[in-house]
Amino acid sequence: MNVGMNIIERDSADAARVVPSDIFSMGMAFTSRRGPVDVAVPIYNPTDDKKVFGEYGSSYLGGFMRRGLYANCREFGATVWGGRVIGASGSVSATKTFNDATKGSWVFTSGWYGHPSPGADGCNVYIEIKVNVADANKRDVIVSYKGPKDFAPVMKEVHEYLDNTSVVNEFLKKSGWVICALATGATTVPVVAAQTALLGGLDGIAPTDSDYIAAYSRFNGINIPLIMNADLHAIASAQSLQTYVEGLGVAIGLIASPQAASITTLASTYAPLLKSKSYLVGTRGWGNVDDENGGVIAIPMMAHAVGAAWIRKCVQRGGFPWIAPAGDTTALRDVYELEFPFYSATDVNNSVAAGFNPVQWVQGKGFIVRTSRTFSTLRKHYSAHVRRMTNWMIASFQGSFMWLEQEPPVKKTYDKLSDSLTFFAQDVYKNGGLNTRGGYENNAKVKCDEENNTQEIADNGGIVADFSFHPVEAIESGTINIFQTRDDLKVTEK
Repeated sequence: MNVGMNIIERDSADAARVVPSDIFSMGMAFTSRRGPVDVAVPIYNPTDDKKVFGEYGSSYLGGFMRRGLYANCREFGATVWGGRVIGASGSVSATKTFNDATKGSWVFTSGWYGHPSPGADGCNVYIEIKVNVADANKRDVIVSYKGPKDFAPVMKEVHEYLDNTSVVNEFLKKSGWVICALATGATTVPVVAAQTALLGGLDGIAPTDSDYIAAYSRFNGINIPLIMNADLHAIASAQSLQTYVEGLGVAIGLIASPQAASITTLASTYAPLLKSKSYLVGTRGWGNVDDENGGVIAIPMMAHAVGAAWIRKCVQRGGFPWIAPAGDTTALRDVYELEFPFYSATDVNNSVAAGFNPVQWVQGKGFIVRTSRTFSTLRKHYSAHVRRMTNWMIASFQGSFMWLEQEPPVKKTYDKLSDSLTFFAQDVYKNGGLNTRGGYENNAKVKCDEENNTQEIADNGGIVADFSFHPVEAIESGTINIFQTRDDLKVTEK
């Protein structure tokens, strides 16, 4: 079924429509200079990204990774749900209290639309308070920020005509830089104040895997089919992500190989992640990208791969979840060189067997995502696109069949559900999602009747539908037979 609006004439007007679930959103947990730490924020481009999370840097590789994702699918659109991570111990938001004639009045704290933004970068936020020209009892507040590339603070926001009644709500709803609260006992507005920096912001200790696990929880309740940890690239963090996505049952966890890790090391280190059915997909290879300061910086290629293969190629082929996210049409943009550009056939096989899909150089094609395997050891669960397709079906069904609740467990209800699933399966088949050998009837089956809905199930308020499908696979190897002949070749017009 195509993602988006589909108007199709049906034989049964009673069948409910299965609404396709989103397949183009991604959740990323990462450290950043600034930004909220208690909520996931949807980001659509680098400009918005930097407004929320600040400039990129060597300590914040996630920013460069998101930029790479946007660069590889900018004409198609993608949403990155950002989950900022900061060390749980020792992190403090920068703050400053501005006084009236005798005591504290307004307390400003680094924040983002009502959410705290802890960290040392908050000390680069400046507040200036002026008397409002129309009413001397009101105040105007100018918010400025001195970024890593700025010589002086740059004005970001102007908030006018504020008093003790309006100031808190003003910054709660309209400021991407600070939160304001009234000091205890405040009765009057503060006096005029020159441009003054917030103080006391601290980053705290380096984040641990438990901090990233906490960040994943901010994605709960949001339809996010792809999730990654941008910063930690080790077996422990990969296991934590695997546990999280398995618990969701409708998302794929994307992991990157550690920098400079050999295929042999990957095979031995990540063997515990291999299982018969896996929700994890690995990418091997780091690459150099522009560091925005005239040099380059090495980062994992997994976000670039998402933009080029999971989104751009998918949209170019119709926007279907069963499009394999790899192949020679997945050339990566925004990459200068790879740490492992060349692979022999043996290298490719060994890397895939270890769970990591290589990003490699192919003459005439560029840097491409070569394969799309999961960490699964059972053949029917190998392919990443089959896992993605199955997750998409589950999410689509979860979002489309609430109408079943409070309906009677009778034949009419069974038929309605059966028709809905049948029409859905026919759409998937017509658009190339199912195997075609033997026709539709041999590759999809729906059953929802009194045979698999016993009286006991009905008496307990349940309903059961069996939905079986044979997904289309992606070619991974080919054989071309070449024959040399000494016989005369005759060409005859007929």
